[in-house]
Amino acid sequence: MTKKTTNQLFSPRRLHTLRAKGLGEDCTQILDYFLDLVKMRRESVEFGEISEITERRRARFTLDSIFQASLTRSINLIIGFTRLLGLNNTHSLALLARGHFETTALLGFLCDQLIAYEKARLTFEDLHDKIAAAMLGHSGSDFPDVLKPINVMTMIEKADRYLKSITDGQCSGLILDSYGWLSNFGHPNSLSSVSSFRLDREKGAFVFGDRNALKDNEKEFMNYLLLSTGIQSTFLKGIGEIGARVDF
Repeated sequence: MTKKTTNQLFSPRRLHTLRAKGLGEDCTQILDYFLDLVKMRRESVEFGEISEITERRRARFTLDSIFQASLTRSINLIIGFTRLLGLNNTHSLALLARGHFETTALLGFLCDQLIAYEKARLTFEDLHDKIAAAMLGHSGSDFPDVLKPINVMTMIEKADRYLKSITDGQCSGLILDSYGWLSNFGHPNSLSSVSSFRLDREKGAFVFGDRNALKDNEKEFMNYLLLSTGIQSTFLKGIGEIGARVDF
């Protein structure tokens, strides 16, 4: 199973190629985290008889479901990222790394809200609604009466607040800064444009579609993905520990 799971990210031949391009250590780190995520996955989250579900029970299994959904999302984003690595598709790499940070932000947001509830700064009703919105929120006009989703910038703000609180202020605004930088490559602006070509000074030309070398920002995006996985690991642990302490 481990070999099969490993090959979802890197075949032996592909891993050899990426190592030759200076990404061997990074690939090992992302593979180790990927395997940790796979180990945490469960086949199901059971909620029991619908007629017997209380508000507190609903909050608990919804939180557990978000945890599992976040694992699945993170796993899929990592798979997508690694399959594009080395193919000179910097725009997709940036968007996938940014998507991973959004998942990390959701988990940090939940840590922040659980702490607020634990310290009686948030009522159970408010916590219940936020957990529900994080899982089932929808902003489309086709379902106007459903819960509104948690705004991603709100999630990032609260996640950064929680991260700052557990690092003695050393990581202030880290998620927001990372998310903002990656967003610059996803939007059609200067950073996105310059990622599309290579400057050839001898020819006096911008060369598009050059696939002969791994671009520097591909390595940079891998570093951002690794940063997100490191923070996410802390948040996953936090949800488990805080969730075990709070009474609902």
